[in-house]
Amino acid sequence: MAVLFGSYSLIGGLGTTFYVSYFNACLVFILLIVFVVKIWHNTNKDYSSIGNVERMFTAISCIKGPEENYDNSYLTFRSGVAFLFGVIEV
Repeated sequence: MAVLFGSYSLIGGLGTTFYVSYFNACLVFILLIVFVVKIWHNTNKDYSSIGNVERMFTAISCIKGPEENYDNSYLTFRSGVAFLFGVIEV
């Protein structure tokens, strides 16, 4: 990969490096959008994908979380570990 970008820079100069980086970033974002749409907006019941936000909320809210979380839930910020993380980071 370094040889590829190095050859682009050697042939086209520094501007080509910026163009290639921009193209790669756009390609990654387009692929992310395709995957998100494929997972979140799949209405076919044969696949076990997430489907929509309600199904994700139902799946997460049914799972029992760690003991130190408030009400043993993953959907909370009230836990000892989160408080400690907040104190350390601030």
